[in-house]
Amino acid sequence: MPVFVDGTGIEVQGHPCEGTARGYNGEKQDWLHSVFVGAAWVSARLNEGATDGQGDWREQLETDVAPLLAADTPVWLRADNAYYCGALAAYCRERGWDYSISVTDSRKKRPVLQIVAAMELADQDWTPLDPERREEAALAFYQPQSWKEEEVYVMVRQQSEGQQKLLEPRSTVILTSRCDLPLLELVRSQLLPEKARQHGLRPLIRDFVQTAGG
Repeated sequence: MPVFVDGTGIEVQGHPCEGTARGYNGEKQDWLHSVFVGAAWVSARLNEGATDGQGDWREQLETDVAPLLAADTPVWLRADNAYYCGALAAYCRERGWDYSISVTDSRKKRPVLQIVAAMELADQDWTPLDPERREEAALAFYQPQSWKEEEVYVMVRQQSEGQQKLLEPRSTVILTSRCDLPLLELVRSQLLPEKARQHGLRPLIRDFVQTAGG
């Protein structure tokens, strides 16, 4: 069962707004912290803009998500860089859940990149993912400071974008709980329907703000 945890910053303009605050980018905003189980939006908390980007994920998972799942339900939790923390990884392990968390912060992913560089992998040591985009992946193991256990990371190296070869490979790092599955299965995660995979303010207002307000 896929569980997706997300924190979305909502820009706020005007004065008759309660509970707004300056967020990480200095703009007045609120935070909408949501959890989806499969296609169902099962949890939402509208918090002040100064709230941590993670919100209270533990309360949401314990109160709104765990009661919906049978004890033997296999779960795979997915989240973005805001939720990259040892506490969430430990929580998932305690419950027997798998997890994948993207690591986009340059400071947080730097140790993993350094480990892969030190491995001095030859081209044949990388697993091809997408021949057209020249994407390849490799596994690395690293225990961040203060984390309880060594973690598994997938590093994806992209050699080109469209028909244009990149001057320097683009690197993506994903924290994951598994190293016994094909790398392509660990990397690919398309949970949203095609019509929802678009950027812009209008989908945010329609799909998030109006729903929470209703």
